[in-house]
Amino acid sequence: MYINGVPTGVTPMKIDLARKLTHEVRLEKRGYNSAVKYFAPVPNEKADNFIRFGLEKDLGFHVDLEPGTMKTEMESGLIPTSTGPDPFERMAQRALAADEKLESGEITPLEHKFIIEQIIDFFYADLEPSIKKTEMISDLVSGASEPDLFEQMAQRTLAADEKLESGEITPSEHKFMIEQIIEFFQEQ
Repeated sequence: MYINGVPTGVTPMKIDLARKLTHEVRLEKRGYNSAVKYFAPVPNEKADNFIRFGLEKDLGFHVDLEPGTMKTEMESGLIPTSTGPDPFERMAQRALAADEKLESGEITPLEHKFIIEQIIDFFYADLEPSIKKTEMISDLVSGASEPDLFEQMAQRTLAADEKLESGEITPSEHKFMIEQIIEFFQEQ
């Protein structure tokens, strides 16, 4: 965690900042895109009730920092900026890259699951932005459209992640399962 460019500590953290100044708070983690938020002074209820001078003015007595807290979900560096011409292929590449990081010990199974969910959410949103993921129910009988295939692939990928997280399978077995899932859906 950096405050105004200075390394300050790790999250979770509670810190008092000078109320009179604007502050930049940046969270960084290897393999993730940085998250940045600015905290700026805004007049509070005391601003109208007092004459502003002296120590109270110098210390920012008449202002509060907004927002009061920073809550963010960092996005994996494996999330692309666009899906490209073949979303299934691009998603498969990103999922396999996450698997490699897991196998090498760079990330934990929990971090891997989080990254895979971000990858799926990113590609799902691009395939069918007008339909909410929770409203999509795959219809295996009537033939699957591209979003239906994607939903099925995502469900199987997340099921493999759950098996990995529970210790039911090893990272190598997980990688093999993901490759099989990808190969199956690329043939569809």
